[in-house]
Amino acid sequence: MPALGSLTLINAPLEAVFDLAQDIEFRLKWDPYLKEVKYLGGATSVKTGTCVWFRNSVGVQMTVEFFGVTRPAVVGMKMVRGPRVFRQFAANWQFRAVDAQNTEVTCKYVFESRWRPLGWLIDPVIVSMIGRDNRKRLAGLKKGAEQMGLIEQMGVRHP
Repeated sequence: MPALGSLTLINAPLEAVFDLAQDIEFRLKWDPYLKEVKYLGGATSVKTGTCVWFRNSVGVQMTVEFFGVTRPAVVGMKMVRGPRVFRQFAANWQFRAVDAQNTEVTCKYVFESRWRPLGWLIDPVIVSMIGRDNRKRLAGLKKGAEQMGLIEQMGVRHP
């Protein structure tokens, strides 16, 4: 299964970055990839077992289930319904404090396309698209934390 990842360093404390990344109301403010997102099944926050539906900027829809959430370090999610091109799709976000004021965020994706015999043709295109979106997403999180004042708007203390 193809895997890819991206990393960024954000000038903000670990817990604040984690909370900003996982708050879906604020996510729409910083994530250029998402256009609509909502909790399913009565959930009101991201935790293990939470399902979230989203629509991206080109209209692709996916429902994911969070299977591993350990605040403020790790978030794992897997596709439970989504684009027909994927047989499987999963993501893992890791947050690590570099020091009291800087956080390293790593976002990794792994997927299996539905048409295995054509994987040699389809998978590189998917990797390129997801990689581009992933880099834009992490750049958006960095901008949201460092330049847009979203952490302060969330009410999280940001020294």
